Amino acid sequence: MTVESIVRQDVPTIVPTTPVAEAARLLRDGAPPLPVLEGGRVVGLVGVADVLALFDVGEGGAGPELHGLVIKR
Repeated sequence: MTVESIVRQDVPTIVPTTPVAEAARLLRDGAPPLPVLEGGRVVGLVGVADVLALFDVGEGGAGPELHGLVIKR
């Protein structure tokens, strides 16, 4: 068996200028790590851990405000 037999081709992609909130929504809705495309080439991946790392408050830190990332239902 090779990767060719299990590769997913329906994965959503994003570009470097995609808002973090949009990437977070895709990930929340079950998308796998998102390929970041620039000029048709993959230049990186963004996953749940990457989005959560933006809010790592560390010791005594308050962390960033969630404005713009809050997802209303």
